[in-house]
Amino acid sequence: MGACHSQREPWQTAAKRPPSCQAWRLLDRVAAARTARRANRSTIPLPLAPGSHISAHMVVCPRAARAAFAEDGATLSKGSRGGPCAALTAVNGDAWRAQRPLVARALGGAPSRTSRAAAVAVAAAMMGEIRGTVDAREIGLRVGTACVVAAMVGRRDATLEGAIAVIFAPSLARARYRATPAEGERVDSALRAVGGGGLLEALRQECAADVALDNAHRALLAGAQTIAATLCAALAFIAAHPSQSLDARAAVRETLRILPPVATLPRRVETRVDVGGGVARGAWVVGDLVACAHGDDAASLRYDPARQADGDAAPWGLGPRVCPAGQLSTACVAAALEALAARATWRLARPARDGVGSDGTCGFLEPLVYARTLAFPRHVPLVVQLRPPRPPECKTVTYFACACGRKRI
Repeated sequence: MGACHSQREPWQTAAKRPPSCQAWRLLDRVAAARTARRANRSTIPLPLAPGSHISAHMVVCPRAARAAFAEDGATLSKGSRGGPCAALTAVNGDAWRAQRPLVARALGGAPSRTSRAAAVAVAAAMMGEIRGTVDAREIGLRVGTACVVAAMVGRRDATLEGAIAVIFAPSLARARYRATPAEGERVDSALRAVGGGGLLEALRQECAADVALDNAHRALLAGAQTIAATLCAALAFIAAHPSQSLDARAAVRETLRILPPVATLPRRVETRVDVGGGVARGAWVVGDLVACAHGDDAASLRYDPARQADGDAAPWGLGPRVCPAGQLSTACVAAALEALAARATWRLARPARDGVGSDGTCGFLEPLVYARTLAFPRHVPLVVQLRPPRPPECKTVTYFACACGRKRI
């Protein structure tokens, strides 16, 4: 695990080329937040693609980011234009803001139970197949794909699961999930062919057919990768800390604190505003939820499921763009972990590379990048050992005597 850069900005390090705003290593993001905090700054210039003329800033200090975007969310949700952050618009999500209550309702009840059942079923099936070493990303991807399909259509669907798996194959190595036209059409065809049920039926009732299809397509890809990356990281953290007892929900909560799936909150400024420094009209402001989770704590990258407070972490976002499926994703990952732990134990196949280093952080975090969602650019091999089967329970049978012979109780 390399040390965090202390005095230089992340894009001033010895990297071959400066990172773009779409791909930033986790360590660089955390280093940027700490560097800005030491300099008593709330914003830093955001590195953009070469040739871009758009002005952009990233709000990196945790309280500044949370205060600005939480207030923005409260203002927008009330339909008011007042307040210092009213100029931060939700141009990247206005349509979904109106649909979020619909999504939250549609994912409750039966779809939620179906998704958790899918997580347990896939985890149990994989434990019957695995012999020796397995990539944690493979477990995460299979569970994530099954869960989002079950939530979307109300049941398991092999055709749709296969279409999604092809996009991420052979692993989660793509920094950005971007399907080819043929891969995207395969997902769309599978969605058109399925019947009613789940979130897809609710979208069809509220939206035009093409809008419902597009939203379902995006939700499937984002949800599959989010659950996959969270489960992959949770498995690796647990394997790196074998002495700790397993509490699935605490493990998921701590994993989400360290690696929030919703990494940024982008807004475009309509009029000049002040979010820790003046931001000109037309610029982009990006609230950094990674900084919210890590900016105040020097040991924030250390895995500690017994941690009592999450600090400023907001893994599923803030305001009108908060993820409506966050709680369902958390429940599915926890259910999968419980099912896996009931059937097997696992450890890191390469503890020297991926395990806990001298600074208390795990080595598998070193190459981690954030793109549109979280991505693991290299595999995280685990050695899985199945638990011995439980002996059948002994049942005591009692007999009593009567005139017509013995009777069983």
